[in-house]
Amino acid sequence: MFPTREDAIRQLSEVFEDDAVAVFARLLRPNIGFAPAPSATRMGATWLGATRMGGAPDLPPGIAWPVREVPANLDEIAALGGSNHGEHIRKHLAQPLPYAFIAQIDLAEAARVMPTDNPLPDRGRLLFFCDLPAIPWRDGVESGRVIWDRAPAETLVESRTPSVLLTLAEESMAELRAALKAHGLEPDTLSHPYGGAERPLRLSIAYALPDAGAPEAQDDAAFVALMDDEDTADAYSDFVSEIAHDRAEGVARHRLLGYPVPEQDDPRYNAVALLDYGRSRAWDWPDRPDMSTIEAQMKTWHLLLQCDLSDYYQDPLSEGTVYFLIRDDDLRARNFERTVAVYQQT
Repeated sequence: MFPTREDAIRQLSEVFEDDAVAVFARLLRPNIGFAPAPSATRMGATWLGATRMGGAPDLPPGIAWPVREVPANLDEIAALGGSNHGEHIRKHLAQPLPYAFIAQIDLAEAARVMPTDNPLPDRGRLLFFCDLPAIPWRDGVESGRVIWDRAPAETLVESRTPSVLLTLAEESMAELRAALKAHGLEPDTLSHPYGGAERPLRLSIAYALPDAGAPEAQDDAAFVALMDDEDTADAYSDFVSEIAHDRAEGVARHRLLGYPVPEQDDPRYNAVALLDYGRSRAWDWPDRPDMSTIEAQMKTWHLLLQCDLSDYYQDPLSEGTVYFLIRDDDLRARNFERTVAVYQQT
């Protein structure tokens, strides 16, 4: 990501000819990036309601830690895990469990760093939760929860991770250690799918380019023409990938708003398949409408948050990205209950 449009154009100019730079520059879109906030501390009121990832959220009276219900199609979901994962998925989904906490976003801070082109509310916090153990086999509304908490910061209380999640985390780590020990392995870091380490973060505006397959890029005839040249297409793909994964002073690949950085297809494609067509498996869609229709619908979806799980877990061996996506009319109506969680892994 680029800190300014000018920086983006400067870096593009180092790689591409002026006519290509002009095309790419008009596709730049602002988003909000994350960086460590080392000065943040639990001491003092400024901690309550502040932006952070992992750990536990700050909750006011009246808002409980959300719980994932037992799905009606449990057997169908478990079958997707096959012989290696099916029984584990079934056991996990057969009991209503609290979601893992992903992030707390201070919306007033977001409004300060991105005062224009920001469709989010400007007060309160967005709280992101996800059913991390099951989401690789279960994209959808039920796999994540986004809560818009509008309570004044002075009413917040530090919550505690539900004890059942702590117990499951301990069991998961013990099983993983035993499995690795049986193969003579002792890695430096281990993680579990019931939550990440608590880290205070700060927000900053940034600019990003779309993936070449994004509908916004495919709508631009000049961009499509540039991509017809194999060398230019490869150079653009490499450029976007390098920038998207560049940590610089920020936190790898996490972003709020803007273009998603896909690991497979644009995750908005999955969201359209799920909510507009009821297709739980977007890759298996024999009666799919014309792609131009799908792309038009994809552009009505916003990326709320993209979470790089390797960084979230602080575990370089972990893989995957979770995308929280919301339709434009739901975002305008502040209807965060219909947010879709999508998981991708290379």
